Amino acid sequence: MIVKLTASDKKRLEKLIADYDSKIRDSEALIERLRPGDKGPKRLSEEEFEKWLSEGSPEWMLARKENARLIGEKSDAINSFYVQIERREFSKLGGDREKIIRSAKDQIRLLIERRYDGYQRMIATRTTADGEPITAFSAHDLRVADDNQIYLDVAVLIQDCKRSLLNLYYEALSHDLDAIQELNDIVFTEIANSPKTASEKGILGAVIEFDDEEHSDAQIIRTNRPDAMLVPMSKLVHEAFLGDLIPGTGKRVNVQKKKLAKKSPVYSLISIDIDDMKTQGVSIQGRRELGAYDQEIHDAVISQYVVGGNEYITDSMIYDTISGKEGATLNPIQREAISNAITKLMFSHLFVDASEEAKKFGVNNFVYDGPLLPCERVTSTINGTVTECIHLFRTPPLYAYAEERDQIARIDIALLNSPVNKNEETIALQGYLYRRILSMKGSSKLSPTIKYETIYQKLEVKANTEGGLRKKKLKVRETVRKILDYWKTKDFIKGYVENSHKGERGKIDSITIRF
Repeated sequence: MIVKLTASDKKRLEKLIADYDSKIRDSEALIERLRPGDKGPKRLSEEEFEKWLSEGSPEWMLARKENARLIGEKSDAINSFYVQIERREFSKLGGDREKIIRSAKDQIRLLIERRYDGYQRMIATRTTADGEPITAFSAHDLRVADDNQIYLDVAVLIQDCKRSLLNLYYEALSHDLDAIQELNDIVFTEIANSPKTASEKGILGAVIEFDDEEHSDAQIIRTNRPDAMLVPMSKLVHEAFLGDLIPGTGKRVNVQKKKLAKKSPVYSLISIDIDDMKTQGVSIQGRRELGAYDQEIHDAVISQYVVGGNEYITDSMIYDTISGKEGATLNPIQREAISNAITKLMFSHLFVDASEEAKKFGVNNFVYDGPLLPCERVTSTINGTVTECIHLFRTPPLYAYAEERDQIARIDIALLNSPVNKNEETIALQGYLYRRILSMKGSSKLSPTIKYETIYQKLEVKANTEGGLRKKKLKVRETVRKILDYWKTKDFIKGYVENSHKGERGKIDSITIRF
């Protein structure tokens, strides 16, 4: 629902953000005071890195955990704020069917007007809403005709109305089938009859690139939607996203097969350094270490580039991939999360030395020293409608490394369209599950059982009270079941069984996948 914040609302939101930002800054300052200037060893062994961690005081470790908790809580609080405002404004309709229908028409027209005018303003000024110059822009819901006339795609708008814009409207009328049908008719009629929309005319999901002289001479680049998610399965890539490669540190990864790893280890070195981001005028929200969510964004970019053949990739295209939904609705919080992950990946300096591995296994030597995601940004978000666009220069190095070793798996994009809310946590959870399942399918000796405690740790599930923690864990288990139930219908798995702790009924502690 599109709402207008009152002066009071704006003050509340500003205070909410300011309060969290103050607490986050305080936690970062505390971390620095407890261990001033100590960023850890650089490009040294895993043992040395673990030693550095262990030398930190209990207070320092708690401060790091508190910082991560505050960052996650801030995102949840902002999302809850907007949900409350939407429900407050919708409640003013009083449940009256006629008022709801009239309001729905207004909402649809307002959505079309805002999106279309945003694109036109961008073309006319070639700047973002903040006045920043751009050389290109893209949007998943935009069609561009041969004469450079733009239209909003009908199908995408209908999906956005039903899934996001009018969700409260459909919820309120769910008991009245005639009202639901009337609402569906209004959605279709208002969108299809608008002169600002089209279903066939023009290229959908185009990137418009301006030349240096005239706006009208725009180059239109066709983009393709990948039908598969590419998943690098190498140990080295896995280690890059565990969240323990603190900027300025490195580790040696034993890439030997598991049964030979202890007897004859073979090491490759990996380090990731993003300490110099501030000197480049770049900032990120949240933790700097690369984690499970960043890995999903990284692999979505790979899939868009390798499978889709797209050099220009928007955050809407990335969300379309990780959610498995064509034309998926991308809200401002999700957009910010993707943009933040892209920033980390762009400015992460990756160093890999696989010389020892090459000698041992007879593969091509792989030594890389450069950006983890070799790309540039060519536009930014406008009014929550036009997404940031990155231009990828070449194949991402971690994919090149894994492909050389034949360690790339593919998963049908449709499997990612599970019936769960696609926020950062559920995207990370779904990614963890399909990676584990792909590993199980690739090895008959790998246990088909996943411990829930491992999942909780991976997602960093925390709460201030025992009761709150139990509720969060229960929600995670419910989400796992929804995802796996969906995958059963797609024949990705045959089924699953939840296991009780030492046979105690009601104390579920793991889940076993059946193939």
